[in-house]
Amino acid sequence: MGVIFNLQHFCTDDGDGIRSTVFLKGCLLRCAWCHNPESQEAQTEIFYDETRCIRCGACVAVCAHGAQTLRNGKREFLRENCLHCGKCASVCHAKALESCGKERTAKSIVEEVSRYLPFFEKSGGGLTVSGGEPLFQADFTLEICRLAQKAGIQVCVETSGFGKTEALLALVPFVEHFLFDFKITGERAKKYIGADDTLILKNLFALDNAGGKTVLRCPIIPAVNDGEDHFRAIVRTVKKLTGITEIQLLPYHPLGVQKAKKIGKISPYGNPDFLDSALLKETARNLQLQTNIKTTVH
Repeated sequence: MGVIFNLQHFCTDDGDGIRSTVFLKGCLLRCAWCHNPESQEAQTEIFYDETRCIRCGACVAVCAHGAQTLRNGKREFLRENCLHCGKCASVCHAKALESCGKERTAKSIVEEVSRYLPFFEKSGGGLTVSGGEPLFQADFTLEICRLAQKAGIQVCVETSGFGKTEALLALVPFVEHFLFDFKITGERAKKYIGADDTLILKNLFALDNAGGKTVLRCPIIPAVNDGEDHFRAIVRTVKKLTGITEIQLLPYHPLGVQKAKKIGKISPYGNPDFLDSALLKETARNLQLQTNIKTTVH
């Protein structure tokens, strides 16, 4: 049993071919630009979109803890009183309140995903386990991967690498590719992701030594890691690895900023602008020339 916040089908950006992607709750990192802030906490959370609220009062009627209030036409969500039970979301027909986080068994996830096996086989796709951080729910992730392989489904795991080394290596026999995030290195890591890069790099090299195939996914964040020093760090790292099959540059997008507001948080980075992917094409060409590894912009 584990906690997920989404299970999407017909995905094309989370590995080869057509895929189903399961997003697990829980992550120990706190990346300033997090695209899925609703994935950070392990518990169920409540999205609140004030613009969709019709002030019907249904949520107030079912909340026994005073988290939902409506007085003189003024609507408030007092999150400090919320127990995340989800009753308010279940009666909100306007979808202003939505529950984010659901308990599922590994077996039920693989059974659902198995319905799409013909699409996976034709496209070279499969199941991707993402997050949050899959290593946060390591046993749950391992069971999903084991059952998926048994069902004939190819598996990818997207990871930040921030977790127990033994838990990561336990996945190797069941995983076709690891989509390994390479976010930021050096002294700035703690400031921007909430931890230094020692464990992350250790796990990357341990995974490589264990024979894991890896796609290095590099989110490019304006004014944070878009300088030449970071791209040189990518080159240095890739040249020490043998199992890297591709480098992917992921341009920053601000979708996490609005998501953070909906769960009562403020994005620490907060940049409202998309990074134009065209600006990274020359960088991708240079990285490919320097590493001899296929490099793409996603």
